[in-house]
Amino acid sequence: MVTLTKRKLKAGFKYVDCSYAKDFQVPESVEIGSNVALGWSCDSIGENCVIGPGVQLDTSLGSNVVIGENTDIQKAEIGNNVTVGSGSYIEASTEIKDGVTIGNNVLIGRNCHVRKGTVIPDNWMIPANCIVNPGVNGTPVVIVQPTFRCNVQGSIRTGNGY
Repeated sequence: MVTLTKRKLKAGFKYVDCSYAKDFQVPESVEIGSNVALGWSCDSIGENCVIGPGVQLDTSLGSNVVIGENTDIQKAEIGNNVTVGSGSYIEASTEIKDGVTIGNNVLIGRNCHVRKGTVIPDNWMIPANCIVNPGVNGTPVVIVQPTFRCNVQGSIRTGNGY
């Protein structure tokens, strides 16, 4: 295990906000590219992970995770054996289960749940609050969950804009 400290970070990666920086253990099997920014929520990285150059990472990672270059992952939950392509963006409160493959230039909105074994092709955009299932013939099934909002009288409205 190698301990990431502010001193060692000068070798090519950095913390987004050094006032919140903390030390944590990283297995020696992990490869971290240049200009990687680790946020406060990144407090563990599993075995055999590869983090490409220019990645913004504000979450912990399971084992055997590969993240392509210039990808931004914000306070999500990343399982084991996950691949995230280059130029992708995963918003906060999203859960990526084990065995998921996410293509290049994919946007996954806030509070999504990507189920085990799902493959998301390149250039997909998944809106917030969705459940993404593996589907058939390699095409994932995206289930959009309606957002509920109560008005002043307490009745519930659903649909676009609510």
